[in-house]
Amino acid sequence: MQCLDTSVSNDQGIDVNGWNVLACNELVMPMSSDAVTSMFPPYAWSNTDYSAWCLDAYLQQPQYDWVFNYYGGKNPKKDFA
Repeated sequence: MQCLDTSVSNDQGIDVNGWNVLACNELVMPMSSDAVTSMFPPYAWSNTDYSAWCLDAYLQQPQYDWVFNYYGGKNPKKDFA
């Protein structure tokens, strides 16, 4: 098997924004931190701000409940019985 040459693009048309497009559509991962329990600077999550960024950057509207609607999990006793 030939080794992967990382000096040559082999993305077949998918650029580095591919993950961001997914994160702005079906795979939203809200993250935040505070100065008390985290080594990271304080950051508060905002659905409104994130939605505006996604719309501006990729013309995508985040589907915040997509994973629950597709796979279930909001009601584990019902969804995974």
